[in-house]
Amino acid sequence: MSRMDESSLEKSKTWRQWRVTSYNPVADNWVEHCTGYISTQYAVSTGPVDNGIEATAEISASEKLRQDGLQRCTIPASINYDNLDSIGLHFGPLFRNLSNIHVNKGKGEVTAEIAVPDVAKVMPKNFLHPHMIHPSTLDSMMHLFIAGVLDITGKSTLGTPMVPTFIKEVRVSAKVDSTPRHQFMGLGKSEMTGFQKFNSDITIWDGEDGTGEDCRQGMVRQVSWLRNLDCGPKEAVPHCRVEAGS
Repeated sequence: MSRMDESSLEKSKTWRQWRVTSYNPVADNWVEHCTGYISTQYAVSTGPVDNGIEATAEISASEKLRQDGLQRCTIPASINYDNLDSIGLHFGPLFRNLSNIHVNKGKGEVTAEIAVPDVAKVMPKNFLHPHMIHPSTLDSMMHLFIAGVLDITGKSTLGTPMVPTFIKEVRVSAKVDSTPRHQFMGLGKSEMTGFQKFNSDITIWDGEDGTGEDCRQGMVRQVSWLRNLDCGPKEAVPHCRVEAGS
């Protein structure tokens, strides 16, 4: 992956750019689907002045966020994936991993448990490459947005297919447990920003009670969702690639 341009003269020492594209055989060209930047943050030992105070404060704030969310979200809710399928959003069994959904009625705030699907079970020879977090797990975590929007609108399904169009920030811990059926706890907050436009903040903790090795496993900030104007069935794309420069 190529280094991000910090200026016209200097490349970033921290951020690298990535792109996901697919080949369009009709037009004989590559279509860019998304692009962004990625960096690695390493754990560092604190000095005698800080002595872990900042890390302790972050953990306390994270636990307060989780507990406050659980106290506010007390109304049981659900996502009817069959209804979503009827409007063009199809989620197969490996993507239906939310359970124990509760909402703060009418506020777009949601808590839920997310289970890691057993992807290897449906793979040839039951083989699955090592990974930090599987796309089906990450996608399921994003479904907190769907539950939030359904709570805001008071409907049983989305009025039209919607997809994320912009993600400001995603943080993923290197300690994410990818064992099948491992449970995460999630808190999502969605709000309407315009006609059929929503923003969502999603935080995920390890374990049902948030007491895993890493109290706050991941955070997705400011996900912008728009109506998908072309979400009907498509022919399979024959080639797909991730572009990386030197």
